[in-house]
Amino acid sequence: MGTTQGPPDKYRVSPEFEWEQGDFARDLFSRLDGFIAKLSDARIEEQKTKIVVVLQNFWHWTGGMAQYVKWHCNFNKIPYPNDEGEEAFFTYVKAFYVCRAARERFKRAFDKLANHVNTKHGNVKYKDEPAIMAWEIANEAMPIDLDSDYTEWIKEASEYIKSVDPNHLLTIGSLGPDHDKNYRSNSELENIDYMTVHIWPEKWGWFDPKDPSSLQLAKAETAKYLERAVDVARVVRRPLVVSAFALSRDGGSTNYTSSTELRDEYYEFLLKLVYGYSKEQLISGANFWGWSGPVYPTHPGKLWKVGDTVVGDTADVPQGKYSVYSSDVSTLAVMRKYGQLMSSLPELDPVPGYVWYVIAAVLLGFFLLIVVFLCISCRNMQVKVEEAEEEKKPEYQPPEEDKAETPAKLKDA
Repeated sequence: MGTTQGPPDKYRVSPEFEWEQGDFARDLFSRLDGFIAKLSDARIEEQKTKIVVVLQNFWHWTGGMAQYVKWHCNFNKIPYPNDEGEEAFFTYVKAFYVCRAARERFKRAFDKLANHVNTKHGNVKYKDEPAIMAWEIANEAMPIDLDSDYTEWIKEASEYIKSVDPNHLLTIGSLGPDHDKNYRSNSELENIDYMTVHIWPEKWGWFDPKDPSSLQLAKAETAKYLERAVDVARVVRRPLVVSAFALSRDGGSTNYTSSTELRDEYYEFLLKLVYGYSKEQLISGANFWGWSGPVYPTHPGKLWKVGDTVVGDTADVPQGKYSVYSSDVSTLAVMRKYGQLMSSLPELDPVPGYVWYVIAAVLLGFFLLIVVFLCISCRNMQVKVEEAEEEKKPEYQPPEEDKAETPAKLKDA
């Protein structure tokens, strides 16, 4: 996440990056500067490591849109989904799309971020920073039932971002086709460079970690959902990235020593699909959620609170639920396997492979038309030659003896 919004509250990480008055925490800017500078390390540079900076969050665990609504749209207490259910939260947060003050605040925040000078990396502004691959407008933003307002905001935000920074790629941050009925047309907006899809088997009721047999349903639904997203990518001709997918440890355990056999099987299944689509130049990458490295939760299975270690799990879920650690050797082996396979693929062709088939078919059709045209032309020319030869033949003249006999015969008659 590129920004987090305060003040401190339950279900969200702390410290906060952005405050109500529009100020940014300078010490956090300094930490982000240092992280970006680390990406320029020669060893990392060889790996072509880049980052995607997420500008806003539909969800509450960073403050997000809901905090903007509270600050600028005369709304009161945020109805957190953990307490009051997702429907109440969705009703609250969708006001962002129709609240002009909140939308303008988004622009000001981006402007400040993009024009920040990284004093730890050559005094380069973030909008000119080569270590940044892309900006993401908002993590898992959904229109709910304000489809036209949502599209209007995405269009407005993307135009503004590109006006400030035309150098970096831009994506929406969408969950996928089932969560935005205008997924295709929004992905086709002029300033959107690539598409995203997220996959959450447990959250969507496909998988129960306490029922291993449910993994088969999770696989089947994942394949269908990914195929629907790929079908859209085929049509709109945008690269597609599976930018988030996750599964709990076996049995739903949050203990970092517990097994990950089902998770590894699911990751193998999903990444094999991704690799297959990548060979067709339809998917450009995948990212699991979420990396914790050597850091373990202070209180596994409990919600995050100030003072706890920060791991790969968001503050609103039991800590250790989705985290992948550097000690998860089997999971990392799966990721490494497909990372190497993806890296071995040739650079993406600016024209997708299927387009070449279309071009070849069109050229073949054009060639056949030319052949048919030439055959018809040749036949017409042959007919004309034959007619001309007929015209050149002299008219029939009877022999002289016939001419002499004719009057006499007529007279005798």
